[in-house]
Amino acid sequence: MHASSRSVAAALCASLGLAIVIGAIFGAAAERGASELDAIGIAASGLWSSLALGAFALAGALAQPGRPSAALGLGQAEQLLPPWQVGAVICGFVGCSHLVYLAITLTPLQDMSVLGILERGLRGARGAALALAVAGVAIGPGVCEELLFRGLLLRGIARGWGRSVAVVASALLFAALHLDPVQSPGAFVLGLYLGAAALASGGTRVPILCHIINNLVALAAAVAGPEALATLPGAGLALASAAAASLGIVLLQRAAPFSTAR
Repeated sequence: MHASSRSVAAALCASLGLAIVIGAIFGAAAERGASELDAIGIAASGLWSSLALGAFALAGALAQPGRPSAALGLGQAEQLLPPWQVGAVICGFVGCSHLVYLAITLTPLQDMSVLGILERGLRGARGAALALAVAGVAIGPGVCEELLFRGLLLRGIARGWGRSVAVVASALLFAALHLDPVQSPGAFVLGLYLGAAALASGGTRVPILCHIINNLVALAAAVAGPEALATLPGAGLALASAAAASLGIVLLQRAAPFSTAR
């Protein structure tokens, strides 16, 4: 793509992302003052936000020299993990996420957090509402957030400041995105894991899989309601999560990081 054409496309994508954000703000202001959202409202809000993040990621990739796919971490991976390691890394992320969730449930603010609203709003979702929730709560955020934070931002920061700073900085930005005092600390921890997954796998494909599968698990639990997990011993579930998280972290530490060259 010619440089001028790339600049125009980048500007259009950035404008689209800004328009989506403005629309989302006005849409939230137009709510009838309710503190709770139903499944369709939650899913539509998540999909709307994901489209904005995806537009910003694409704009940033187009504004850089080289292939946009490489800037987003979608080029050929510098190191391909074998399937069993990819599976272990995904299980580790789901385990870490569950431990974070258990920690959040211990706080008195959990019911007022975004997570609490999501759980109540998605409980019992069926049909079109459930399908929209899969797109807006699991797939959309999993793809677009990873392309922006573990693709464009992590790789860009790593070129100037090194990989360690990039992982921490992208995780901080990821946490700030959630705008929730209860959820954001947990998002920072999970952002560190996803950044390590990007380094280990050489791109954003594995973090995208981690994010989507974890969100699908969380969505299924929210739809089923708290009764679905009532029969599982809490201590055993926490221990299994810790074991899965430890396995994933060990595998990530042993993997070589990706190159930041374009």
